[in-house]
Amino acid sequence: MRTKIIIGALALAVVAVAILAGIGSMGAPAGEGAWEFFSDRYYTAITAAAGDPVLAAHWQDSGFESVQNATGEGAGMEEGVFPDVRTLRIQEPVSEGFNISVESHAGMVDCEMLAVDASGKVVVVPKNINEMPIAYANSPDGQAYVATEKGIWRVYPGGSIERISPEHFGGEHIDTVISRFVDMHGENYLSWNMNIVPSPDGIYLAYASNKNDVGNAGSALFALNTQTGEEMLLAHAAGTGFLPEGWIDDETIICLKVRDGVSAVAVNMRGEAAELPLRGGQPYVYAAQYGLIAYVADISDPKEMAIARFGGKSGLEELARVNMDGQIRPGSSFSPDGAKLACKYLPDAYSDTALMMLVDLRAKKSEIIDLPPEAGPNASVREFSWIDAVTLLVNIYSESEGVEAVTTWIYKV
Repeated sequence: MRTKIIIGALALAVVAVAILAGIGSMGAPAGEGAWEFFSDRYYTAITAAAGDPVLAAHWQDSGFESVQNATGEGAGMEEGVFPDVRTLRIQEPVSEGFNISVESHAGMVDCEMLAVDASGKVVVVPKNINEMPIAYANSPDGQAYVATEKGIWRVYPGGSIERISPEHFGGEHIDTVISRFVDMHGENYLSWNMNIVPSPDGIYLAYASNKNDVGNAGSALFALNTQTGEEMLLAHAAGTGFLPEGWIDDETIICLKVRDGVSAVAVNMRGEAAELPLRGGQPYVYAAQYGLIAYVADISDPKEMAIARFGGKSGLEELARVNMDGQIRPGSSFSPDGAKLACKYLPDAYSDTALMMLVDLRAKKSEIIDLPPEAGPNASVREFSWIDAVTLLVNIYSESEGVEAVTTWIYKV
């Protein structure tokens, strides 16, 4: 299966952004940062391995067809020519492939994995991110995990796997719980664990599951201690969904509570939950990292973003409020030092062209980032991720004469 990337074209526009709550308004579009071309392929970071992230290439029609024409149908995939895995620093790192098999509701699932030497630290990643059939997560300490609706497994560089999620809950084996789902609903709706999110220190995995309440819709919030194997039921309510979004610190997960609307809740490893006092009629969390939260006040019209510091029981301390003519879209993230927020920005609600906006919390300013002219006509930000406190890996879409492509760039703030 190939991923086709289609984003409409619209001329770039300079827009005004006002910063309130102690941060001054922005100046002209950015000129201080520096762009550097990285690759004509669509790479995204899938680990943060000791400063040398492992990058995976996404399939693109143009790249797929060029490989197919050069090597014959399917040869690119078989020979490892396309797609590929590299690190930020090393184009062809030392790696070793192996296969694993894990259990799902549909039976055993086979996955191809790679153990990659990322500048001295060996990490495990999918061999082909485009065709990974199950969930994958890599913790900040370099541990690799895969998950299906029936369990979570740790994957070791040598090729072995270890089931780390319990097979029992409330004294019942997973197969017994499945039988109860089928008897009650006529189908197996059980998700033993979904949307796994590693904690910053790598000790916990947060995830949602409905195994605690077979009779009602919704999902509870769980956490698994990866060192002891202890599973904790942290938050639940009948007919309510708790969906993990991100860790605000090593002990606290921010999740969305869904029932007659959506709210944001902070839950710690003692099971203490507190609804966050977010502003707006339909607030929605876009980023929760490093003790900071960024959210839009109204997800239906995301023109205002608030940035706040999480203080545990003392609540939130608002640091900035950003109002704009355009819209901020999902995909925001804080720099590792918590000094900046990178956002995906649309000049207006009808625009298909995305820009990048940086909010500098220390300098008290924000700016729209001009894309490099070399990125091509109709350039638009596809996605980005922080490599370190001053470096972003940015994927930029362009289209020319019917040829669409996503290239990879480095932006130094």
